[in-house]
Order: sequence, then C-alpha cells, then structure tokens
Amino acid sequence: MVEEWRLLDSGYVDIYTGLAIDEAIASLVGDCKVPNTIRFAQIKPPAVTVGYFQSVEQEVNIELCQRLDVNIARRLVAGGAVYEDHRSEITYSISMKIPDPRIPLDIQKSYEFLSRGIVLGLRKLEVGVEFAPINDLIVRGKKIGGMGQSRLKNALFQEGSVLLADMENMFRVLKIPQEKIKDKKIGSVKERITTLHRECGREVSVEELKGTLIKGFEEAFGIKLIKGEMTNSERNLAKKLLQEKYATKEWIFKR
Repeated sequence: MVEEWRLLDSGYVDIYTGLAIDEAIASLVGDCKVPNTIRFAQIKPPAVTVGYFQSVEQEVNIELCQRLDVNIARRLVAGGAVYEDHRSEITYSISMKIPDPRIPLDIQKSYEFLSRGIVLGLRKLEVGVEFAPINDLIVRGKKIGGMGQSRLKNALFQEGSVLLADMENMFRVLKIPQEKIKDKKIGSVKERITTLHRECGREVSVEELKGTLIKGFEEAFGIKLIKGEMTNSERNLAKKLLQEKYATKEWIFKR
C-alpha cells in the first residue's frame, strides 16, 4: 500500500504567518498528531527572511525595505538571507517524522534526498536541474532554487523555493558582499541566477508548476499526496507562534 502524505496549499500568505504555520506543522508532525506534510505557498507582500544566526542590519537594507513595503522576518532555519515574492516564485516546505529509513543521517545527503521531488518535478518541464551542495538547485551552473533545513525534536523540516521570474528588488534589498561575488568568479550576483520562465522559454503558471512538483514528490518519496487542511491544533499553535515569536521585533532583530 502506498504511503499517504498530506498536501497543503496556503495560497498567498504573509511571511510571518507562513513561518508560524511551518513550525506548527513540523512540531505536530514530530508529535505524531498530524501526517507527514508538503505545503505550498506564495509570499505576499514580498519579504526578506534572514537565517536564524544572521544579523538583519548586516544582511538587509532596512530603509529600502520600508520604502518598498517589503517585510523583514527571521527564519527558524539557518542559512543566508532570502528575498521572497509571490509574483516571481513559489515556496514549499516538507515536514516529516524522523527517524525515517529514507532519510540519510548525513545532513548533506538528507538535503540531496529531500530535494529530489523538486528535481524530478522540474525535469518533467524539460528543465535540466541538478542538486548542488550545500543546498542549491542549479541549471547550467546557475541557481534556480535553494533550500534550508531544521530538525525539531522528532521532525525534519526542509523549506525552499523555485524562481519563476526575475526579481529585481532582490538585488536592491539584500546586502550581498563583494567577497561572495568574487568567490563565484562572476561579475555580479545576477549572472548566477536563472528562472523557470527563462529555462522553459515561456511563462509557466503557478498551477502548472505545483502539478509537476506534486508528481515529482510522489515519485521521489514513493508516496501519494492527498489534499488536506490544517487542524485546529495547528491553527492554534501557529497563531501562538505568530504572536509570541515570528511577528515580534525581539525575534526578528535578536542578533
């Protein structure tokens, strides 16, 4: 019998609510109160999220974000600052109970395994995407998506995004060190980025992308995704996390 996972589609959601939802789901997955879950979302209004260990002041042009109405948030997941915009990307998260025999103990290998659903999904659109350590998805050497991971008690949580179209504000609101650009041996960070529209030579709708990713996840994990809804327990926990953590200045500017 094929294992069934829950599929949630949050549609448009603000970054603070989205982060709270993801932690609530992962926490309850770890407690065996809800099934393994894959969730799609589009971040509206646009936002910059910094990694757990990062400083907002060092990574983000705060004044410009205020002028452009770009929210600033802090993730539970570590890693670099990310710009998220519903007009140009789709975000996804994977929450699953651990230990699980499918998940390698090695962190790097677990990243690669959990990225397989995205890789297989994009290949159905004839996009030659590959996983690139530590946590990137690349096409012809250019980044089309990234991911981050965290482990909460008995749950593994991985989140990521796929670029649909160019996001000009990304390069305006993020403070990208020149050292990082030099390390990549490129003239600018823009040269390292590609998009699904560019690689496909056409506009790919969000619904089409979701459909191929669903098939990719099912094939990669050997599962069947069943559309579902959040439970009341998840909603209540997400509300608590939003009010006491993700929407607070204490959390956002904690470093």
